[in-house]
Amino acid sequence: MDFIRKWEGGLSDHPDDNGGRTMMGITKEVADRHGYNVDDITKEIATEIFYTDYWKTVGCGEFEYPLAMACLNTAINSGVGKAAEFNELIGDGDVREEAIPYAQRQEDYYRDIVSRKRDQEVFLQGWLNRSKDLKKRISN
Repeated sequence: MDFIRKWEGGLSDHPDDNGGRTMMGITKEVADRHGYNVDDITKEIATEIFYTDYWKTVGCGEFEYPLAMACLNTAINSGVGKAAEFNELIGDGDVREEAIPYAQRQEDYYRDIVSRKRDQEVFLQGWLNRSKDLKKRISN
């Protein structure tokens, strides 16, 4: 969760963010579904939502660290559908050997988003920084 909290931060309401207004990575839509005002999301609430809506939904717990972290990162940052797609590509290798390609697929996806939606370019450097940090944590 330290990695997720570092990169999801606090309140965000960038006009070009397709996720809209978020608090610690929780969108208004997700907060509403759980009966919360997005502005009132706490670390505890965010952790609970990350667990139920992302970790459990995508099956990140089926993997060991650091692959589980890469899975959760993708689920939160790009959606459970994208994480499920990446999970289908996991082989039988060591979890570290599988985690780096997983993180690379995420990075490639960031670049693909920008190639299709130029207004998302404003987020690319931050996404790449996040990917670099993830790969660094996986490699240690």
